[in-house]
Amino acid sequence: MPRSFIFLVALLSVLSYVHGETVVLTPAPEPQTGLKAIIEKWKADELARQGGKFGDHGWWPWGLEAFDYDNDGDLDLIAQHHGAPRSMVLRNELIEKGTLSFVNANAELGLPAQALSGCFRPQVWDIDGDGFLDLAYCDAMPNTVWFNKGGKSFEPMGYGIGQLDHVMPYRDLNGDGIPDAMSHRTKSKYLFDPAARTFKREPYEEPLYERTPEAIAGLLAELKQDPKNRFLKLSYLEHGDLNGDGIEDLVACGFGSYGGASFGRFLLGDKSGNFSDATDALGLPKDGTPVQLSDVNADGRDDVLIVGLGLYVSDPAGRFALKPGPLTEFLKARGPYAHKVYATDLNDDGRTDFAISNARSKTEVVYESLGGGEFREVVRSGGWDADPVVICDIDNDGAEDVCFGGPGETVTLLLNRTAKRGHGVSIRLRMDKPNPFALGAVLEIYKAGELGKPGARPIRRADAPANGLPIHAGLGEAAAFDLRATFPGQTPKTVELKGVEAKPRLTLTPDGKLEEAK
Repeated sequence: MPRSFIFLVALLSVLSYVHGETVVLTPAPEPQTGLKAIIEKWKADELARQGGKFGDHGWWPWGLEAFDYDNDGDLDLIAQHHGAPRSMVLRNELIEKGTLSFVNANAELGLPAQALSGCFRPQVWDIDGDGFLDLAYCDAMPNTVWFNKGGKSFEPMGYGIGQLDHVMPYRDLNGDGIPDAMSHRTKSKYLFDPAARTFKREPYEEPLYERTPEAIAGLLAELKQDPKNRFLKLSYLEHGDLNGDGIEDLVACGFGSYGGASFGRFLLGDKSGNFSDATDALGLPKDGTPVQLSDVNADGRDDVLIVGLGLYVSDPAGRFALKPGPLTEFLKARGPYAHKVYATDLNDDGRTDFAISNARSKTEVVYESLGGGEFREVVRSGGWDADPVVICDIDNDGAEDVCFGGPGETVTLLLNRTAKRGHGVSIRLRMDKPNPFALGAVLEIYKAGELGKPGARPIRRADAPANGLPIHAGLGEAAAFDLRATFPGQTPKTVELKGVEAKPRLTLTPDGKLEEAK
């Protein structure tokens, strides 16, 4: 029996599918992709290097990331490891060979097998503004930042970001037009100096994090006195609208890894920019960590996905109630880390679908929205530990695919083979150097004719991805849409376009030029 057939049967025993419905995800065939063989060899080589026995963190596949490091038009991957084996760049050969296959590119890129250190998903952005995406890893190594040399090789910056700094690509913080980076954990900003070609670290905290809202400041201070909350982290969900008044609200999210506190507070905004705690008035719980805002029942109010509890959906009176169903059941099972939610629209019907990882519990599930707050499970998979999910068009056919790190010694590419999809659009935001990937730009996509109307809400709002991927939106039966994009700069530039034809791939620049992308 052919090996490829045996592997496919084994994979299908791990992944649970529901066919005959709308969304269909099919695993890319092995051995064509080469991913299983690459990861198995990675493990075997590392076992030999460690003397035949894995040490602490000796084999711990951790996460996955996608980016086009060589600008050839197809998406490459980074397989991330938490510990000794580090990580590898996986080059996609789709453009050059016409088939979806990958090779371990570390050697050809001048990256030693143990060069790419990592504790969390690597950060990808164009640090030096040359049009090629660079890499930054977080670990205790002398070289954790690597310049991309024209897609041909990577060169160490000679700068070590430091263990668990959680550095994120951000926006231009010193007015030189070059995107910088920041870290909530170290309360620092990392300013890129183009002359020295390295970072300068200075104290910094975002205003939202610097001035904790009064509604939770006391609670947070009290919880941090308990040793079990030593990993307690406060984050925010912004730009939501919980009561449908057209004013942005704010959700405070607290989660303590490894059994610490888990809480949420729901703050309604007013026209003066102030926020007041409306958790009880909205009927929302104070326990459990909110991880996603999305209007799943199309009533103009955002609904809430809450770790430890489930999906809370708004009713006509403006209060929220727990929505039974498979999505709620999955969210109930709390893990050592908070669930991670990846919103998408897999069939372009205009409803938001979700891929969700129960981090450190090694389970990923894709849910299709059926409307009205109802969801069905499309696929369930075992996976890696912390950042194992990527949503992207990995086979370059115009449909959003789902990529899982895992299960076990492989990377699984679930290709979107949905037969009937609505209209969809993927838009890349681009600028001139030194910020060609428009880091700091914001795109809002509206239903055609809605832009500028009082109270109109975008069907998709997203920051320009630092890794250069497009922003995707499903439009359902609509063949046109409106958009607003705000590009960064000393004087931000806003572009508004109405009645845009829904072509699959578009590129938008600050001069308002919207062109079909390759």
